[in-house]
Amino acid sequence: MSVVILGGNECMERQYSNVCRKYGCKAKVFCKPCADMNSRIGTPDLLIVFTHTISHKMVQCALKGVFEGTKIIRSHTSSMNSLRDILKENIPDTNRREWCKAVRRRASAHFHSACPFEKCSHRPAG
Repeated sequence: MSVVILGGNECMERQYSNVCRKYGCKAKVFCKPCADMNSRIGTPDLLIVFTHTISHKMVQCALKGVFEGTKIIRSHTSSMNSLRDILKENIPDTNRREWCKAVRRRASAHFHSACPFEKCSHRPAG
């Protein structure tokens, strides 16, 4: 699943993409407007707009280029917790299962406790 994040704090760009990767998504983060943003956004499955830290012009430009099948979520806060909540609500279970299988294949028990999904079969109780 692909995710595009518009807005947010510039110093948190890397952390936003790491959280998306943790949920099994490929992420593109645009904190500032850039040339050819419509073509760079592409066709994401989920578009997250952090409205507090983005200009109206950037939102309008981005929304013009978004296709009909893209789900658009607007959030006033650009915190890590709000991003996690958005991803938990909008990432399908199949994507979660694929991520968990990959973790089980390549990781030890140390990584299993880091699984962000509460209802995983491999998550330790407690």
